[in-house]
Amino acid sequence: HGERVELQGAGAHDSTFYKVTFFSWFPFTVAPALVGIAQCGLEHTLERLKTRTNLFRQKLGESQAVQVRIATTSAQIDSAHLLIQRSMSEMAELARRGEVPSVALRGRWRRDAGYASVLAFEAVGSLFYRGGAHGIFRTDALARAYRDVGVGATHLGADFDLASEIYGQAIQGH
Repeated sequence: HGERVELQGAGAHDSTFYKVTFFSWFPFTVAPALVGIAQCGLEHTLERLKTRTNLFRQKLGESQAVQVRIATTSAQIDSAHLLIQRSMSEMAELARRGEVPSVALRGRWRRDAGYASVLAFEAVGSLFYRGGAHGIFRTDALARAYRDVGVGATHLGADFDLASEIYGQAIQGH
């Protein structure tokens, strides 16, 4: 921290993206979209639960198991959002001050973007699992969310396996 740097384009553009290195913000082009898709999957599930019943005509939304699943997935989505928000806020503040982030901080940002993607995938996967047979249809919104987040989580910018390696090396000073 503390080192000042002038990046190419920083003098011509006011955007934070011209004041932060590409590989610092690149993972945040994917992870927020995945978290947004997971949030839409949750909203779709909540809407569907208003009318969905089991074989005994009991409302599924009144089931403790479903309520726990909703609580868990919403916590995963909120946690992913907060990881992204913290990283982006830190990035913007350092850019505003014209400071270069440490290697460890850049590694954490990468880890956080990757883990936010994992949380989004786990959340939408859990919703999909409880979504019922609707998931076999290509037109089902939850099935679409599951496919999109699953594919997105493998993107270079969202890949937690790669991000973990980067973080592990950065935090150990390698």
